[in-house]
Amino acid sequence: MKQQENIFLILLILISFLGLYIMFPFSEKVKTLKREVLSLKKETESKENYIQKIKELYENLNKNEIYPLIQTALPQKTDYSDILLFLYQKAAAHGLAFSSQISFSEKSGFLPANQETLSPSFSLKNLEISFSAIGNYEGFKRFLTDLELSQRLFRVKKIDLALSKENFEIKMVVEVYHY
Repeated sequence: MKQQENIFLILLILISFLGLYIMFPFSEKVKTLKREVLSLKKETESKENYIQKIKELYENLNKNEIYPLIQTALPQKTDYSDILLFLYQKAAAHGLAFSSQISFSEKSGFLPANQETLSPSFSLKNLEISFSAIGNYEGFKRFLTDLELSQRLFRVKKIDLALSKENFEIKMVVEVYHY
């Protein structure tokens, strides 16, 4: 009987060691999976925090006074009539008269200088406006000041001045941007 108990005990010990030997790789896999799950949870929490910060920034930006100004300076859609009305009003206010038709030329896929790092989905489109006007120098200077101070983003690309009798003839090429 004693011998049977010893054999049973030895078999039990062998089966336990064999079970541990078989279970050890599985326990290592479980530990590895637990570490991966923990890492993924931390990454998910980090990304959720990042998204929350972006949402807060977006809400603050919408509440802020700067966002509407940016939307005015760089609207999503260009409106020729608004630009034309602005130019005519400012020119008339300073004694300038347009002497030729205003021509528009739209270009897309434009990135500002040194902005290659912007995402490919973001590209500015620009509208090139060419016109000629007649008026005095002071009026022309005030007209340019109004372009510079306007909420809309204007870029004067070219100016040609020619003296005709008592007034200047001004030929300008101006760019307006939108996205």
